[in-house]
Amino acid sequence: MDTIKELYTLQGVTYKTAEGFNRLQKNSQEKLNAQLASAKLQRGWYEQAAQRLEEAQAKLDSLGGDETDLRYDAYKKARDAYLEEFNEAQEAYLSSAQEAMETAQDMYLQQIEKAVYEFGQAVSNGVGLDLLQDKYDHYIEQNERYFDKVNEAYQVSAWYNKLQKDIDDTTNSAHKERLKALQEEINQRREGNKLS
Repeated sequence: MDTIKELYTLQGVTYKTAEGFNRLQKNSQEKLNAQLASAKLQRGWYEQAAQRLEEAQAKLDSLGGDETDLRYDAYKKARDAYLEEFNEAQEAYLSSAQEAMETAQDMYLQQIEKAVYEFGQAVSNGVGLDLLQDKYDHYIEQNERYFDKVNEAYQVSAWYNKLQKDIDDTTNSAHKERLKALQEEINQRREGNKLS
């Protein structure tokens, strides 16, 4: 499954289109069908090996552990060979079943990914969620800048009003002149938009 996605990536093509998801689903279904058929064959081999092992073990047990019986070595050798075959069949069966389960899991994840893709296309009028997210981030950034400017202007205005009140309340003419000079500098910077 990952090799199909990797192939698309190497070709510079995304599978994240309606057609790409359909192709991926078709390939995955074919792969799963083949793996299920293989698992079924492996299960048959496993069941036959288990039956042969059980029969060989029963023959060996029928001797009652008498190693002097001429048949003992032949029965033990046959049982050991069937045990080895049983272990191989069991490993092959479990391995093929696991591969089929992994493919089924990949298909499930693809369906979720496809649903998210289709939802994104529907919500964004075909633009896609990534571009929609970029537009939203840009909008938020613009709003933050605007609010920062409004907040800055409010703070300057509040400070300017406090300065005006201090000028009005000051009786010392030297202090009053310094405050007016500061007020004038603020006006000049505000007009030049250089206030930081």
